[in-house]
Amino acid sequence: VNPKSCVKIKPEEVNEARVKHFGATRNVLALCPMSAADPKDFTYYWELRQALEKQGWSVRYVGHKPWFDALAHEQPIQTDSNRELLALLGAADCVVTVDSACLHGAAIMKVPTVGIFNINDGKTYCKYYPTVTPVQTCDHPCIMSKTHGCQWEHLGRHTCYPPESVERIAAAVAGLVRPKVAKQRRRAK
Repeated sequence: VNPKSCVKIKPEEVNEARVKHFGATRNVLALCPMSAADPKDFTYYWELRQALEKQGWSVRYVGHKPWFDALAHEQPIQTDSNRELLALLGAADCVVTVDSACLHGAAIMKVPTVGIFNINDGKTYCKYYPTVTPVQTCDHPCIMSKTHGCQWEHLGRHTCYPPESVERIAAAVAGLVRPKVAKQRRRAK
């Protein structure tokens, strides 16, 4: 059973968010690589985006941090309220996110989601979220990122994500849900 929320997002709000943020784009995957906790930020976002686009996804970044805004290849989607964020996540066909508000919001909206975990234990965090598949990128979740030696540097930032985490996450997405293929119309003879 998915967790219950006191916030009820109406289908009209989800449709409005889809039109506003995604337009007519199909196979939208919301990629949320940032968290309020810096050690959870996923710096391999560009490499992951490329892997997901090869699977047929139309990837849109969601979230905001100055370091990300300076490096991103496109402006990430920002919402004006938590309610709009929930509607936006509900409008996506799939969500890939670090352990953040987006993870919990996507779970509440019952969207197929891959949760990226490094310092926290993903299985524990997601046991009540049946629509979330956790990917544990660090073999020794520690809550405090400086208590062990699995630190890599990427984009000038220290991270607990190993470089091979991109492949693990992309494989989890491929195993969870596939992009919809547009049906070909038959021509009348």
